[in-house]
Amino acid sequence: MKNMKYFIFFLFFFLGVCLVIKYENKALPKKVFFSLKTLSQKGQPVAGAKVYCNGQDCGVTDSFGYWRQLRKIVSNEIFTFVVQKKIKQKKIQGEKKILLPMNFSSSKTPHIRTSLKLK
Repeated sequence: MKNMKYFIFFLFFFLGVCLVIKYENKALPKKVFFSLKTLSQKGQPVAGAKVYCNGQDCGVTDSFGYWRQLRKIVSNEIFTFVVQKKIKQKKIQGEKKILLPMNFSSSKTPHIRTSLKLK
């Protein structure tokens, strides 16, 4: 009877440790490849626009209006893109928020594609 109590205690202890390890792995940063296409109101690509990711300067769009980057993220995070471009004393900008999934099904680096119209 005494051995059974120890067995049950260690079983629950082991299961608890496994759950903690599984929970902590979900909160670890993961790498995601983002591809953002910026378009004007007329549907033309916007080259040279500044891209901000969660308030940080992340670079500029290329000549085709794309911004691509591999970034570390935390699952279940809201990722905010703000894109700004100054054209002839006029500033156009756009904002897009993306809720990242809890976990990604593949072991490969996920690729998130989105587009954004500047106004």
